[in-house]
Amino acid sequence: SMILNIKVRPNSGRQEIKKNGIENVKINFDELIPKENKSFDLICMFQVLEHMGNLKKVFSELLILLKPGGHILIAVPNNKHRELFEKFGFIEDTPPTHISRWDKVSFEFLESLYELKIVDYKIESTDKVKNIKKFIETCYNQQLFRKINNTKISIIRKILKLGFYIVASLPNFMKIYQVTRKNLGVSQWVSLKKI
Repeated sequence: SMILNIKVRPNSGRQEIKKNGIENVKINFDELIPKENKSFDLICMFQVLEHMGNLKKVFSELLILLKPGGHILIAVPNNKHRELFEKFGFIEDTPPTHISRWDKVSFEFLESLYELKIVDYKIESTDKVKNIKKFIETCYNQQLFRKINNTKISIIRKILKLGFYIVASLPNFMKIYQVTRKNLGVSQWVSLKKI
């Protein structure tokens, strides 16, 4: 089997895949066409698609690279998570960081345009504690939180953080309730099969 792993940032994933005896290629996407026609059983795009322009070209080329019956695994930010935090003034999805936003309907639209079928779709589980911390740390008095975080003594830093979370939570109870609802994980994932 051959896997194409398209990434924006390098990590140790390729080494782990190689340890399992699977050949994988790290190369600029544009360099693959047409030299690698129908070579790949699996193409992984984790936190990449939202950074790419000219999606018609991207998916046309992905289908050239993918063997019949092959899969494309895509992870992108969860649009529901992003939209809720934007309501609270925390903007992280603006160009040039991300130039597209995805949801299940977007992936279903891909099915209608290309020879692709959704095999599985999931939204990451809501990490309630992580979302509460993100809300408080980014949307409520960031300067004070930075000062607390820079406190050298660990036990004092932990006590100050806990106090900060409690004080910041009280007047924001309804907003905190909103960030702990279902389907507000940071990412969503889809598996597409070439038909």
